[in-house]
Amino acid sequence: MSGSAPRSSSRLVALLVLVAACGKTEGAPLSFDADSGAGGGSVATGGRAGGAAGADGPAGAVSLAGAVSLAGAVSLAGAVSLAGAGGAPGTAAGPGIGGAFGSSGAGDTSAGAAGSYGGVDDFGCRTGEHRCGPDGRESCQSGSWQSEPCPLDAPSCQSGACIVRGPKLVKITDFYIDSTEVTVAQYGEFLAAVQDAPPKQEPYCSWNTSLSRSQASATGGNPDMPMGSVDWCDAASYCKWADEHLCGNIDRRAKLTQKDFANPLVSQWFLSCGGPSGAMHPSISTCNPGIKPVATSACEGSYPGVFDLEGNVAEWIDGCRDIDGANGLVDECFAQGGAALQQASCAVVTSGFARGSSNFEWIGFRCCSG
Repeated sequence: MSGSAPRSSSRLVALLVLVAACGKTEGAPLSFDADSGAGGGSVATGGRAGGAAGADGPAGAVSLAGAVSLAGAVSLAGAVSLAGAGGAPGTAAGPGIGGAFGSSGAGDTSAGAAGSYGGVDDFGCRTGEHRCGPDGRESCQSGSWQSEPCPLDAPSCQSGACIVRGPKLVKITDFYIDSTEVTVAQYGEFLAAVQDAPPKQEPYCSWNTSLSRSQASATGGNPDMPMGSVDWCDAASYCKWADEHLCGNIDRRAKLTQKDFANPLVSQWFLSCGGPSGAMHPSISTCNPGIKPVATSACEGSYPGVFDLEGNVAEWIDGCRDIDGANGLVDECFAQGGAALQQASCAVVTSGFARGSSNFEWIGFRCCSG
């Protein structure tokens, strides 16, 4: 008997250790009496500390779904965004397109329109920005560049702004016309601007390989004199650079033909000169005292602020008669308004000039917009 008691005690201790290791704590705390082995002792082996879901266990207060969590109070896509008041809203995810990456908050994943500098979208533009595209002005709208044409009275785009190249434009009806003939100085600006990249010309001007012309004989070096000694294609190229065109048919879908050169319902140039009634001499001044700097006489057309339609130099218009087919060099083109060297009248049309004629210092031009 005395030899069996220690073995029983050893077995009881081993069993107790095994039970504790297995976490058998579902009921009342298991205890033992070292002397008798009877249950009901006071030394607990399990308890809350080791419970799978206990207060201090591995899934307790600090857990993957607890107060400090991936979607909790400190979230990856919080309410405080880095993008500002002009920023483009993000998507439902925190780092939105053009939106913000939240740095704090309570799991609010909208990027919102907060911040001070505006958001740069995935196309690299800010809402409200402008630029000059291949087909004119563009603006950044909702994250992409959209066409936003310049107005007719400032039709050219430069550094994102709408400007006028050449003479000031005057409104007639639904179109505008240059207030004066294009001057020597303005033509020089054109040549300087296009020397590295000349504007593309129409097929009937493909022979026109040089836009430079001499006007020394007529101007005496005065930059405010009307630019003459230019052929029709030179004039058309200038107007294209200015985002305008030689004055032609009011309906831009149709050609201006010779029978309508003096029709105010059809011709932009003639309406600007003679008005709706088609006056031959709308100006009260004499309009052909000689070639002089533009707008230095009181020779106005039917619309205030449009000078020298009568007199000064005759002006190329967008009205030619095809003779040479695709080449166009000898097509017959027309100039209107007379000149200081001939009778001045809104209805005078100078004809018989080849498209390539550039030998006449008394033929200049102006442009229309719209």
